[in-house]
Amino acid sequence: MDGNDFGATGPATRQPQNLPTALTSAGPHFGAPRLVSPVAREQVYLEIMTKIYTKKGDKGKTTICGMEVSKNHPRLVVLGCLDELQSAIGVALSFASELKILSEIQEDLMEIEAAISVEYRPVSGKLKKKTAILEKEIDKIEKSLTPLKNFILPGGGKAGSLIHFSRAICRRAEQGMVTFSQKEKIQPEIIAYLNRLSDFLFALARWANKQDGMKEKIWS
Repeated sequence: MDGNDFGATGPATRQPQNLPTALTSAGPHFGAPRLVSPVAREQVYLEIMTKIYTKKGDKGKTTICGMEVSKNHPRLVVLGCLDELQSAIGVALSFASELKILSEIQEDLMEIEAAISVEYRPVSGKLKKKTAILEKEIDKIEKSLTPLKNFILPGGGKAGSLIHFSRAICRRAEQGMVTFSQKEKIQPEIIAYLNRLSDFLFALARWANKQDGMKEKIWS
């Protein structure tokens, strides 16, 4: 990392002690899918575990929840959004490794993906607690920021820009989850978590830019 990685002030200003406390602590089916036998399902799982490509999806179909469905199935669309969100957060982490809470968020998102990938698999009760933690962190961060009176344009330093980008993907993942929940039973904790997560990422992006000495661009 060079001296410009975190803006004009350099990485020396990004000390863990400057961070808010918790940031450094560690139904019906779409498209009438074809049912797959338990034996065939097990074969698919084994192939996924043993090789990267299976050629099963070359015709735009895949198997999930024991059924063969189109790759634009709403379940797969929302899983793709969550995967994209996790990846974007991973990139943000590469420029702000001290934000340990982002790693914890990736773990939360993986749990949500696992729940969506298997029919009627509930998420743990911890997710509801994690939503409350995000709310507390938002409150802490906002106390250190200038209250907004106008919209701001996403951007800033590398970390702040990437967190803003992650926030936008999170919004899309939330929208996909709401669409999916209109056809399948989804735990309300999942949608609540994604809603709060986008708010948290917005606040965190502003905080990261402030730490980097980046002035926010006001939209007028």
